[in-house]
Amino acid sequence: VSQTRTRLKSDNIVNNAIDCTLERESEFTRKKSTCIEAENIYQKALDSCTVLGEIPDFSGENAGALKHKFDNQVSDKVKAVLSVERRENWENHVKELVVQGNFLALAAAEREDVVWKSCMYDLKQGTLKFLLNASIDTLPTAANLKRWKKSGSDLCKLCKRRQTTEHILNGCKVALETGRYTWRHNCVVNYIVNSVDPKFRVFSDLPGHTAPGGGSIPPELYVTALKPDIVILDDHTKKIHIFELTCPGEKYIETRHIEKSNKYAHFQTDITEYSCIVNCFEVSSKGFLTKRNHTTLNTLNHFMKPDIKKAQFKSNISTLSLTASHHIFLCRNEPTFLAPPYLLPPLVVRARGSS
Repeated sequence: VSQTRTRLKSDNIVNNAIDCTLERESEFTRKKSTCIEAENIYQKALDSCTVLGEIPDFSGENAGALKHKFDNQVSDKVKAVLSVERRENWENHVKELVVQGNFLALAAAEREDVVWKSCMYDLKQGTLKFLLNASIDTLPTAANLKRWKKSGSDLCKLCKRRQTTEHILNGCKVALETGRYTWRHNCVVNYIVNSVDPKFRVFSDLPGHTAPGGGSIPPELYVTALKPDIVILDDHTKKIHIFELTCPGEKYIETRHIEKSNKYAHFQTDITEYSCIVNCFEVSSKGFLTKRNHTTLNTLNHFMKPDIKKAQFKSNISTLSLTASHHIFLCRNEPTFLAPPYLLPPLVVRARGSS
């Protein structure tokens, strides 16, 4: 940026001196010259703001203002190029990291989940600490304790496989069999089905929300053994909306989406009395939402009560998954799991006049 400012505001004598410096430093072979790098970026910006890289001849009554506007335009372009290059370098770096790479690379590719980022600061201190440590894989898992030379074993006490953060939150067979992952999943589903606007009919496999005869799809529409997580019927438009939730690790989001989409796709043609729409979505075990899932949750929010806004809705879903994962982590070495009541959403609509 400094080089750009000097180039634009200097006279021919100074610019000729810079040219001589560039010519001399172009002969360097051991180290790439910072001056040459800065000049290359300046030239890229200049080419995008001019014709054939020629700076316009500003003259007339408003010459000063026009020159100032042009200089700012080129400087802004240089800053934009630098920003892109810095992000690309950072993304390439984190992809090479062995421990933190998967999660950070996903966050970089998604250009930050704004909802996830904003809700971090509303978390309890313990949950926030868990999130930060889980994100960079510095939790006291058996694998980390062995790596830190504080333990001789890296095996899970429940299933005897290597205990990493991903293993605890998504991959332990005993945790799956004892219902820990199902409880986390149902915490999110419970919040959603209880938030649906009463003008729609909603069914789920959760107690108190099942369709007649059990399951989540009314038997008068289709008889099936499958039980999608959330089924919303709009009797006015004759549409049935099926939403299927998964809470995987970040690197498995797209894989799980494809699996669930293929599993439930046939409903769109098999259900004929109502027009059927299937939406599979994922909120990661750390509460992360991809751009695609933001879009799906925006669609799902259309069926919520009028006082539940999009940002609040998505933040609650993200935080519920994360908070449930924190509880699963705290119970990582307990062979039995007594599922607590479903977690309540952290953000609720306050009545007017309340503090």
